[in-house]
Amino acid sequence: MTKAKIAIIGYGGMGGYHADRIKHTKTLEVAGVWDIDESRNTAARGKGLRVFKNTYDIVQSGIDGVIIATPNDSHLSYAEKFLKAKIGVMVEKPAAMNSKELAKMLTIAETTGTPFTVNQNRRYDSDYLTAKEIIRQNFLGGVYRIESSVVGGNGIPDGWRANKVQGGGMMLDWGVHLIDQLLLITDSFVKRIFCKYYYVTDHEVEDGFWLELEFDNGFSTRIAVETNTFIPVDRWRIYGYSGTAHIETWDLKGKIVRPNVSGGTEPEGMRAGNGFTRTMAYKTASEVTTEELPKLPAASDGILLGDSLYDNFSNMLLIGESPIIKPAELMRVMKIMEAAEKSARKDVVIKGVF
Repeated sequence: MTKAKIAIIGYGGMGGYHADRIKHTKTLEVAGVWDIDESRNTAARGKGLRVFKNTYDIVQSGIDGVIIATPNDSHLSYAEKFLKAKIGVMVEKPAAMNSKELAKMLTIAETTGTPFTVNQNRRYDSDYLTAKEIIRQNFLGGVYRIESSVVGGNGIPDGWRANKVQGGGMMLDWGVHLIDQLLLITDSFVKRIFCKYYYVTDHEVEDGFWLELEFDNGFSTRIAVETNTFIPVDRWRIYGYSGTAHIETWDLKGKIVRPNVSGGTEPEGMRAGNGFTRTMAYKTASEVTTEELPKLPAASDGILLGDSLYDNFSNMLLIGESPIIKPAELMRVMKIMEAAEKSARKDVVIKGVF
């Protein structure tokens, strides 16, 4: 099988990840890397990788494409340079700092006829695919609400991710993925957005946020991202009309719980604090059925499917295949992130058609 030859721009955490991962693919080959930080170029040489002299050297090398894994504020300049040179581009997420920059990238790609895509790799996370499978198989009798949470206790990493002008903050870092995932679960449009940013560690960028999206069909979601949390929370909690599911962890620990009967009997109450409740009393073990999470198809293990974006990029470069990640999808996520930032800044609900 012919492999497309690519260069990696930026050899930090993600650039190194791409270089290591691509070694095991059947469709891409790393022709070399380049970073403005010479220490990272030295590290690349230590891994046996070719290091280009500069971007001009890359353009002249005869490669098919580049993967841009640099700080967010530099994505546009690099993408513009390579697209105009008719070299295909895969850029790390978020593709751009804002919708204006993204529109410029898309316009250049279309005008020059050069392949362009974005590494929205978390469409292939096993936890997300499992959540989608629960909904697809209608385990819960229809779903009306989903909570998607990613938390950690290490704060924002040092460096550019803590700088607003370079595109730091958790919305651009994690929101871009979690919003993208949820938009693919329902085909309705978002009509209401409300967001709250947190600045716990006193950075100039948000180190956490929660975001409420209300869809026109009544479906609602909450996304929560925290970097100052020391107790794990469910990665997913899915509320259905006849059951509830949760996925606790990235490695798919969780369950589905459904009532055996609905209505017709008065629930057994319980003491709650300094009072009594039937409404909030849990059903007994005999009143519910507990099931394991659905098993994904063998190819959906989060590793094999994770290579789909690399395979697609190679085919875009070599045979003109269309991108899996559609431009309209990228722009929709960007517009929602911009509305969320406005909501957090002004403490208002943003209404519209997103």
